Amino acid sequence: MSEALTMVLAGLAGSLLGAIFFGGLWWTIRKGFYFVASHGLERLVPCLIGFVLARLLVTQATRTAGEPRHSTEARHAP
Repeated sequence: MSEALTMVLAGLAGSLLGAIFFGGLWWTIRKGFYFVASHGLERLVPCLIGFVLARLLVTQATRTAGEPRHSTEARHAP
């Protein structure tokens, strides 16, 4: 297979994965947050706080061991 065709197929695969990932995020927001928001602001605010806390916890839990918390240096593949 030629290198150009391989690059095109890799680009198409990346586009498909991106569409699935970001489409899933969009669907979650539409079905989840809009449902909660339809019941009033008093439910939406705790929902958003919980969402942000969950993001922080997952980010903390999935960080690679030994990786600095905040780095000004760009990370590159080895």
